Amino acid sequence: MGRVLMDITERVAHTTAAQDEALAVVSSIPDAEYAAPSALPSWTVGHVVAHLIGNCEAQARQIEYAARGEAIEVYTGGQEFREAEIQRRAVLAPAQLRAELAAQHERFSAATQGIDESLAIAPVEYRSGTVADVVNGRWMESLVHAVDLGQPQYTWRSWDEPFCRVLIDYVLERLPADRTVRLRATNCDFDITTGTGALVNIEADIADIAGFLSDRGPSLSDEITLGPYPADH
Repeated sequence: MGRVLMDITERVAHTTAAQDEALAVVSSIPDAEYAAPSALPSWTVGHVVAHLIGNCEAQARQIEYAARGEAIEVYTGGQEFREAEIQRRAVLAPAQLRAELAAQHERFSAATQGIDESLAIAPVEYRSGTVADVVNGRWMESLVHAVDLGQPQYTWRSWDEPFCRVLIDYVLERLPADRTVRLRATNCDFDITTGTGALVNIEADIADIAGFLSDRGPSLSDEITLGPYPADH
């Protein structure tokens, strides 16, 4: 078994909890460390928090417009605007960053309140997908970038099984198509095989598999090279 079967109410609940987790990590960081390097190249902790704010704002807007039967680009002004906003926010006072992140979490929660299956399948510009994809995307952004904050109390090993399944499903396409890769978790019933060609067996804790495929955890094989992230990551 591999893929996740979950209704939109469950996905929203998980995403709300994920945002709370990310905010808790952000809030635990001393102000003086916001200018320190994060786990992402060339980004400080402040840059990661700035991205979390901007992404939450963009994702909430996707749902707000979809609820009105409309679509709008993910970031007004495109990726250039997104990058400029990250740079602008990254140098704000830590207290302001925390307040803005909390405010955007509230906005996202308001946008997803009472969401039903009909809205879940409404189309959005985000990855040319649906509102359900937006909810999943926000779940992943929250917890993957919580790891990128570089705090020892929160790593890929903090991820629970439902999140690992959703993340693996998203980054699975990074596996090479010309190798048969079997991924089997040693701590749950996760077991899937992709690709064709010579067999590569990877057996590990599901969090380690998710961490490996997302570049946030250990290397689990020297026989394969992961491809790029899915578009619009």
